Amino acid sequence: MLVSLLLAGAVFAAEPPPAIDEAALLPALTEAGRADLRQIHPTTTWRITAKLDEAAGTIGGTALLTWRNDEATAVPDLCLQLLANGTAFHGAALTVDDLSVSGLRAVGEAQAEGAYLRVPLAKPLAPGATVSLSCSFVTKPSKAGGLYGLLSRTPEAWCLYAWHPEVALRRSGAWAVDKVQEHTDPTRTATAHELLTIDVPADLPVVAGGVITHEQTAGGRTTLTIAAPFSRNQVLVLGRGLTAQTRTVDGITVRSWHRAGLELGGRRVLEACAGSVALYSTRFGAYPFTELDAVAAPLGPDIGGMESTGLVIMDEKAYEGARYLDDSSGPAVLPIFMLMVCAAHETAHQWWYSAVGSDPYHDPWLDESLTNWSGNFWMEQEGGPGAGNLAFGMCLTEVGMGKRDAPLTNAVPDYASFEAYGAVIYARGALFYQWLRRRMGDERFFAFLHAWYAEQRWRVATPADWHATLARFATPEILTDVQPWLTGSGLTPAMLVDGAKPPKK
Repeated sequence: MLVSLLLAGAVFAAEPPPAIDEAALLPALTEAGRADLRQIHPTTTWRITAKLDEAAGTIGGTALLTWRNDEATAVPDLCLQLLANGTAFHGAALTVDDLSVSGLRAVGEAQAEGAYLRVPLAKPLAPGATVSLSCSFVTKPSKAGGLYGLLSRTPEAWCLYAWHPEVALRRSGAWAVDKVQEHTDPTRTATAHELLTIDVPADLPVVAGGVITHEQTAGGRTTLTIAAPFSRNQVLVLGRGLTAQTRTVDGITVRSWHRAGLELGGRRVLEACAGSVALYSTRFGAYPFTELDAVAAPLGPDIGGMESTGLVIMDEKAYEGARYLDDSSGPAVLPIFMLMVCAAHETAHQWWYSAVGSDPYHDPWLDESLTNWSGNFWMEQEGGPGAGNLAFGMCLTEVGMGKRDAPLTNAVPDYASFEAYGAVIYARGALFYQWLRRRMGDERFFAFLHAWYAEQRWRVATPADWHATLARFATPEILTDVQPWLTGSGLTPAMLVDGAKPPKK
């Protein structure tokens, strides 16, 4: 996720879970992604069948989950995320029924405002063993905007985020059931392979994370099959009047979806997404999917965009600033600059969040700080020195307006406000990575990021993993000097200014 700024090694297993034929996932994967498919098997698979009912304002269906215990000890229960039920989603609701485990009727126990459902197992699941769970579900999006405008329905669009049950995150041998917060990304999951079949009105275009592999229309309805391998969360945006501009980058199809009248903004978003896919694939590691979609949708106040696997959601209001600009307007024009740096930020989440996962509740800096630096880095490379200086300079100004000495490593509830969270996690975090790049030099710095991506891909990485990876590429002196950036203690204005400077030639 990108809050608006001032102006507005993987888990390997011998056998995959059985619920999905992996051949069905191949159209969604590049050669790099297919190589991962041959050797990396996530703990979770979902097979979902759903139907959108416009009259009722709901989407519902059935879900079949398989989950493998990759821990060293037996697990006594499963835990589903039903995030829509948290108060942070402002009136959305997700109801689960007909629950069964391995074919036997089961009863779940609601926790944390109903945002989680604990499902006891008949007997503890042994290490390496797999269990299946099936259920029906009905989801009603919020009319009050949901969280950040996610899981919401407006006259213009349906934004379906956290719209079906997900598996909660395992943390230190237990299910993570923390209350959904107002100022962080809510999804906390391991990766999953997912196959979705969805029935929608034929005149309602669907933009999906994943690849549409089959489409059939009859009787005013369209049935789509969507393959979503290695997914953190399957997100859909549906809206009449959406059209796409398309570009191909190294065999990857990049689309920018928007309504009529927003063509310039849509074109600049396409340029940023396509350009950053190319840059990040070179600098960080290969993008694993055959498609990336970006879509303009009505999001909440102060939110520039939101990430999900294979799909970037951009706040439609940001496109309005480009509506009356000249067609040649680029990042030197502030509304275009803001739109493009946001698109590059959300694209970077395909590396830092979707591929390299982490816990956004306890360790938000692990993905957001590096992602915010990555978006600024793209602007520095593509928009020129002036655009790069503006990107990092805005971070410096935002830190100055916030509480700069709070630990970067805080959990979300430790930040007193949305503004304090943004000033530290996004702004100071980006300055930290630019400082680290200057200190390490580009060769070692990008070798560090390559290793971080290669070794943590499809896992849920921890701060300990991050420190261990950095220690292989940074000198002891740099490792010592990193501490003020992480703890906030002893971090001086001069250090912050140094973090806003361009890299050394």
